[in-house]
Amino acid sequence: MKWFNEKNGIKLECIAVKMGKDLSLILTGGEAHLGSTALAIPRLSLNGGKLSATASILNVTGHKDGVLAEHYASTAAAQLGCRCVCSCGIHIEQATSQQLEEIQKLADELLNQVLTDLSVS
Repeated sequence: MKWFNEKNGIKLECIAVKMGKDLSLILTGGEAHLGSTALAIPRLSLNGGKLSATASILNVTGHKDGVLAEHYASTAAAQLGCRCVCSCGIHIEQATSQQLEEIQKLADELLNQVLTDLSVS
């Protein structure tokens, strides 16, 4: 399954592959590459009975994609109650702070759509 979100010349793509009860997500944009991968495992929250997640992150040296990879993997694991891995690589050469904010917003919107669609299927 694939999802896209685009605004102001920035385009993000998320691909989801169900692996039995588990989930693999790939998040790319700009000059696609592999910058970081996060694995999240659902667990009971320390603040009550809700599900949360614990994540481990692997980063390619100098890459900041781990922030989004961890967010995607942990959020999906907690909401869907499955193990989730997210591999992420988004690169825009000489990105401005405004472009970085736009990427974060687009990524959040995209994740909401992915989780909504996967919750139904």
